[in-house]
Amino acid sequence: MQFDYCLYSVPYRMIGETLWLRATSHQVMIFAASEEPVAAHPRGTRRGERFTNYDHLPPKAQAWKMRTPAYCLEQAKEVGPACLVLVRRMFGERVLDRLRGVQSLLRLTEKFGKDRLEGACALIGEVDRVSATTVRIMLEKGLDRAPEPTPPSSPIYQGAGRFYRGKKAPVAAPLHN
Repeated sequence: MQFDYCLYSVPYRMIGETLWLRATSHQVMIFAASEEPVAAHPRGTRRGERFTNYDHLPPKAQAWKMRTPAYCLEQAKEVGPACLVLVRRMFGERVLDRLRGVQSLLRLTEKFGKDRLEGACALIGEVDRVSATTVRIMLEKGLDRAPEPTPPSSPIYQGAGRFYRGKKAPVAAPLHN
């Protein structure tokens, strides 16, 4: 709910209902049409302030908020050692800035499974810049399953060139009596 250029949360089940608001100099109280209180927040003092009670969020959003850095590291450990290394690299020194990216990386197990995610993390382990999007695209295209190219057996070029005309038939040597 918006009041005085600030946003205040209400329980998600009340979306679309008529609500009443009472504001004092320090508090904002929100009531249902039946005059039952549904939310209380401190009153905002600056434009654009947001006040969210996480209990007001739907269950899936609450579960997402519970995925802390420690939780993400534990989940990465369950996927495998390559995934754990990748998550630690993604976190770097700016853990909270990269939390959403790590969360989306770990959610790839829902679509592709732990084994494929671990394999992709192992393949991408030596790349400097890594994002969940990079790993997702890799998994979608099946690049984690592609066999590694085999190196040629000889370092000498053996293929046909641009103007290759094929082998000439050997000319028979004349017979001398």
